[in-house]
Parts: sequence; structure tokens; C-alpha cells
Amino acid sequence: MDEAHGDCDAPYLRPLLHALRWLGRDAEEQVAYVTAERVGVDELALMFDDVYRGAGQHLASRPADAALLEELNKIDRILAEMTDGPSALWSREAPFSAREWADLRRQSRGVIGILRRQYPWLWEPGGANC
Repeated sequence: MDEAHGDCDAPYLRPLLHALRWLGRDAEEQVAYVTAERVGVDELALMFDDVYRGAGQHLASRPADAALLEELNKIDRILAEMTDGPSALWSREAPFSAREWADLRRQSRGVIGILRRQYPWLWEPGGANC
């Protein structure tokens, strides 16, 4: 661990931040992204899920990250409820109007705030390589 940069041995944080940023973006940006990539809006959820599982294992072993993990678990629960909900939640219109998408954005932005406080080096140029 690098004292100046916190937990620099956490390679899962940068991909996690990337996924959270997409979940936290405005609906216009989310839909523009999935349209350009020619994928469905569920790709945003899959992006998070890909990194959440591994990051969760690392964070669970770190008592200092218990609150962060709980907030990430809330995102996972929102996504699980969306998956179990009506398929319309995964339409390109849903990010603009569905309460679940608004909740997801709000929760994701909150987690980004926690990451900024706990791991400020993620915002430094080259922060992932400290």
C-alpha cells in the first residue's frame, strides 16, 4: 500500500468507477452510448455486474470498505429488482422515465462520492498506476 495514494493495490477500483460513471450519467448520455455501441441498455447493468462481483470479494475482506460495499450492494439490488420487473425497464425509453433508473443514477452517483473520498488518487492522472 502506498501511503500517499491509499490502496494502490486495488486494480478493481478503476473498472468499478468506469461502470458506476455510466450508471450515474444522465439518461441522454446513457442512451446515446448504448445506441452508438449498438447494444441494449442492459449493457450498462452488465458492465457493472462484470466488475461488481470481483470488487465485492476484495471489498468484503477490508473492514474500512464495509460502507462502500453496502452501497454497491444497493445498486446490485436495484438492478436485480429491475431484472425481475417488467421488460419495459430495459427499453431505450426507460432511462428517461422509470423511477428505477432515477434511483440507479442517484445511488451510483452516491457511490462515486464515496470512492472520491476514500480513494482520491483515482482522480489523479495515472492514479491507477501509482
